[in-house]
Amino acid sequence: MLDPISGNPWLTGWWPQRALHQVDVPGFRMVLLGAFPLPPRLLTEQVDQAVRRHSFGALARLPGSYLTFVRAPYGTYVAGDVGGVHRLWLGDGIAGTRPENAAGVLLPEATGALLYDDGAVRYERYWTPPAAETPATITGPLVAHRLRMAVRSRLDLLGSTQEHSGRIARRLADGESVELGPPMLLSPAGLDTILGPGPHLRRAVGWNAGAHRLRLVRAQPSPIPDPDGMCVHRPLLDAHVLEAALATRERDVQRGRLRRETVTVLDQLSRD
Repeated sequence: MLDPISGNPWLTGWWPQRALHQVDVPGFRMVLLGAFPLPPRLLTEQVDQAVRRHSFGALARLPGSYLTFVRAPYGTYVAGDVGGVHRLWLGDGIAGTRPENAAGVLLPEATGALLYDDGAVRYERYWTPPAAETPATITGPLVAHRLRMAVRSRLDLLGSTQEHSGRIARRLADGESVELGPPMLLSPAGLDTILGPGPHLRRAVGWNAGAHRLRLVRAQPSPIPDPDGMCVHRPLLDAHVLEAALATRERDVQRGRLRRETVTVLDQLSRD
């Protein structure tokens, strides 16, 4: 993709067309790369607001799991996703999904960087975890609906016509991996931690039990090829799924209430 200002190459690499979401407004070009569930009209509205308020981090906080790039007249804003699934390395004034040299620095989670054309770099944290003070009776249904939205956005990446996103979300909440055809395997990694105690998982996930709950849900960078190189593993740790779960009162999480409320709604959605 070319730079709208200089005409030189701006973004390079290979991404499926369905994973590329682009909005141009006067003087600015915004590109999201990854799973994004909102329709183009709503995305355009969000871009307009972010440009008016000079708050590009608001774009990185939207639902989904993706990389954010914004070309402005004075530089480029870059950010990974809230869940830590999509990460960026910075080095020599450029950003990439892999370190190109030993001087590359991994951009901190939930942090964006503005790469000015004159070589300066400014970092900003665009998201902080919410206070854990909301009852599970409120957050559980939110987690369920947002988890189904996250599944639908992955189905959209494949151009799938499947209508069973509620059933897939329910299986993920039970700790199952769900294969969506040969190219993609949805992973439950991290969901067991944010939902709280539940049945024994079929697939063991090794977490540091002494760490903060937000840290526990961080997944490895995506994509992660399986041993046969056939599938791309996609943890379902989208921004809004995390926000709803982390806003739950800790005692509701520890007593399994968040999981029960979430699963109850997912059972209803899976029958739709």
